[in-house]
Amino acid sequence: AVDAFPTRATLNACRKSLLGVVSPETETTTHHFWCNARDFGLDDQQIDEEVGIIRKVFLEDVAICEAQQRRISQFPDAPQIDVAMDHPTIQARKLLAGLIKEGNT
Repeated sequence: AVDAFPTRATLNACRKSLLGVVSPETETTTHHFWCNARDFGLDDQQIDEEVGIIRKVFLEDVAICEAQQRRISQFPDAPQIDVAMDHPTIQARKLLAGLIKEGNT
């Protein structure tokens, strides 16, 4: 977002933005676009390395998601085991199921 009326505090602030966009490709694959932008320390090698850690963690998540999809494809009728941390995913599945049901009626 662009600050139309910046204050002294916002003019001197360091800003960092993360963007993650998920777009289904097929029934079993998804594109996940991710970017990270900042307006500080642009010539700072240490900050670049720290941002690199975020990318490493993101790629670890990709590997886990791909492994999960392989298992789901291998055992499509296996029950889902959700934990409290999965609440956003559970809500998304419920929303999607409702939209699909509406489209089929």
